[in-house]
Amino acid sequence: MDKTLCRYHPGQPATWQCLPCQRAYGDCCVPLNADAPDDTPACPLCSARLQFLGAANSAQPFWERIPAFFVYALQGGPLAFAALLALASLFMPRWIVLWVLLFSVATKYFHGVIEASSQADRQAPSLLSAFGGEGFSLFCKQLAVFLIAFAALWLAADFDSEALYWTVNIGLLLALPASIIRLALDKELAAALSPEQVGQVIGAMGWRYLILCAFLFILWQSPSWVTHMLASGLPRVVLLPVAAFLFGYFGVVMCAMMGYAVFQYQGALGYVIADENASAAYPAPEYLRRRALAEAEIRLKEGRAARPWMPWPGPWSVMPMTCGSTSASTSCCSASMPVSAACAIWPITCRWPPARTRRWRQPPCSMCASSGRTICPTMPWSANGWPRRCCSGTRPGKA
Repeated sequence: MDKTLCRYHPGQPATWQCLPCQRAYGDCCVPLNADAPDDTPACPLCSARLQFLGAANSAQPFWERIPAFFVYALQGGPLAFAALLALASLFMPRWIVLWVLLFSVATKYFHGVIEASSQADRQAPSLLSAFGGEGFSLFCKQLAVFLIAFAALWLAADFDSEALYWTVNIGLLLALPASIIRLALDKELAAALSPEQVGQVIGAMGWRYLILCAFLFILWQSPSWVTHMLASGLPRVVLLPVAAFLFGYFGVVMCAMMGYAVFQYQGALGYVIADENASAAYPAPEYLRRRALAEAEIRLKEGRAARPWMPWPGPWSVMPMTCGSTSASTSCCSASMPVSAACAIWPITCRWPPARTRRWRQPPCSMCASSGRTICPTMPWSANGWPRRCCSGTRPGKA
């Protein structure tokens, strides 16, 4: 899936989208207000509510985060889970009920890792989280998926066709990761067995899904390779728990990779998940300043500099311009904001009256002044942003 970039800053990923305008904005164009975290930002052009895109365009590709997945599995929860498997392989009696419970706990924990990683949670689930909820039902559903895959492979082998057997075998290897992802996220056996749902996961990733499957295959074979290398130097009583520990560790690495792939391709999968490293919200004064600068830049790039007058929405202490001149030259604005941006949104604030008066309202025209008014009730504009006549009177400054 191609990434969507900010319309006005092509180097920045898009995090917001305006559906009426069909424009994508990045965090650079849409600052957030820390004092009003529940407010949805509005489009700077049409004022419609923006749609949040999550981290679909800013997530780092999973193949660039391979070391992070191995570090993820070194946290306390995954290591405790791997140690539990090692101790169970060494001391647990061979009662089928106990082993079914152990596999239920393992399935619940693996699925919990996929779910947590799909939400960009860098903290791995604790071992205690695997002992609650629907662990047994998840194990039964996952076992049903494996049994159906094994039955399909067995039927393909019955046809005495090597080409058919390997076609089914490779197809199952490619479909199983997507099926496991669906079961971990939807908790439904129908979703894990649905060709449409499984195909949506594969289609969302495209050819990159083959990269994911290649890494998963290598990780799946890693415990047996390491165990084979250690087989000549370790007794069986030590080799068995080591193999179980490696299976738990590499299993967590695999699940973390599958979960992060969901996070990376959340847009195509229908999820909206924010990255924990997303742009932070700003206090109200800083938010107002950044919003003013962003809106000014957007309007200039759209060629809408001659905008109808609007009052500065924040306190004067954070006004992004300090102009003490009444001229229209480029020297009228301070270096804190480009002159074109300042005059595009608040032309009267910039040009009249001097900023030291801290007033944004127009002084009265001759007619209003004669009637005792301190401001004009209406403010028509000329093409260059300067006031025309108002209330049939004349105004100080340019006409």
